[in-house]
Amino acid sequence: SGTHDSYVITPQVNYTTPLSVRTLVAFGLSADYAGKGFGRTYAAVTPIGTINSGLRTYDINDSGFRRVNVSAFALQSLSGDLRRGFGVGAGVLYGRMLGKYKDSPIVADVGDADQWLGAVGLTYTF
Repeated sequence: SGTHDSYVITPQVNYTTPLSVRTLVAFGLSADYAGKGFGRTYAAVTPIGTINSGLRTYDINDSGFRRVNVSAFALQSLSGDLRRGFGVGAGVLYGRMLGKYKDSPIVADVGDADQWLGAVGLTYTF
């Protein structure tokens, strides 16, 4: 996109298994490895940014791991069979900011190194 002229690589391991013909569960582990440009764009606070936000100036000019994530998901069939019909699913993801990203005033002063995401949804399989 050209916004940060860098990269984010997210290696991940996921395990998904049906517990029965009606129920499926999944677990995952991932980590975000970000390039220098990503950190400068999204975690650094420039002198102008300090004036506008009141946050302390912060420079990040290294590549490295920015976050590790653990997730869980469950899907329950409403029709009695995961292979067809409606189902309801719910998931949760916990992420922990790492290193210089965790130390950024955006996270350390006004944010939180612990990141949570939850979702509930309706599915249809045909």
